Parts: sequence; C-alpha cells; structure tokens
Amino acid sequence: MGAKKEGVKGFFKGLGSGILGAVVSPFTAILRVTNNLFVGLKNTVYLFNPKLKTKRFRYPRTIEKAIGLKSYDEDKAIIKAILDFLKDYQEEEILYFKQFYYLEPMLENSWSYLILTNKCVLVVYEAKEEVFKVMVNYIDNIEIHREENGVNFDIVFNLKDDSKEYIRTKDVDLCIEFYLMFESSK
Repeated sequence: MGAKKEGVKGFFKGLGSGILGAVVSPFTAILRVTNNLFVGLKNTVYLFNPKLKTKRFRYPRTIEKAIGLKSYDEDKAIIKAILDFLKDYQEEEILYFKQFYYLEPMLENSWSYLILTNKCVLVVYEAKEEVFKVMVNYIDNIEIHREENGVNFDIVFNLKDDSKEYIRTKDVDLCIEFYLMFESSK
C-alpha cells in the first residue's frame, strides 16, 4: 500500500512498520497477560484474607414496633448501635437523643450522647461508656437550672426518693428540647 501511494520510499516505510508491529505486538500481549494475572492474584488475596473483607457501610435500620419500617435515619441508627453495644438497652424504644458536651470532671471537652428511652435517661460517653443513668419510673419531675456563672445549665432530676441527679452542659437548646420531650412522653 505504501508503494502504491509513495513508491519505493512508501514500500520501505510499510515494510518497517510491519516488522516493528510484528516485534511489538507479542510484547504488548505478554504485558497485558501479565497485568491480568497480577490483578487476578490481588483479587484472590482479598477473597481469602478475612482482614481485608469489607464491613457494613452503615448502621442497621431501626424498626419501631408501633410504626414499622421508616426511611433510614443515620443518627437514630447510630444511637441504636450504641444501645445494642451496651447490651442492657437493646429492646428499648428511643424517644430522644442528642450529642453534647457533658460538663463533668474528667469527661469535659469530649462528646457524649444524652438518650431518653421509654425506660431510662442515659448519658453515654464517647459512644461506648454509660456514665449517667436514671430510670424514668424513678423520676418525679425535671427542672432546668442556669448556674450562677450564666454559662452552664443543669437538667435536674427530682427523684421519687427526694434525691436529685443532674446533667450539666452549656447547651441550653439541649436542656429545653429534652425537657419538652420528657414532659410529652409522660
């Protein structure tokens, strides 16, 4: 074809590219086969190594007894996973939850969750350690107090045995939301 288009010069060009293609083509085929072999080996290692297998990408959906299946709520799924991890709260219904900074010595400046279930009020520190618990049926009433410094607030639990428990925070919105939710759940 090169000879028809360009004469003798085209003939030698065509011959050179043909010889070059005959040499390079098997070499590229060997490279493709080698690449596919290593990709297959890598995938086989992932298949048989339990440490490399993927885990769940999201927490399981919560299914509420009275309502049934609802759209996925990641925050509620996280709280359900925390309660399942703590083991004593797996069957409880989640009524309210919020992440906040719990102002307790040794726990300050770390995040915690305030959780209200149908049976108790919990503060869970760093999603793994229960640091506060009051059973709902022991609570006579709750109050919100602002401390003298004007910055911190307390959720005060007046218990039926005339004792008091409290949760201290700087989050006034948390206190108000929790109070309203607790009163409406009675």
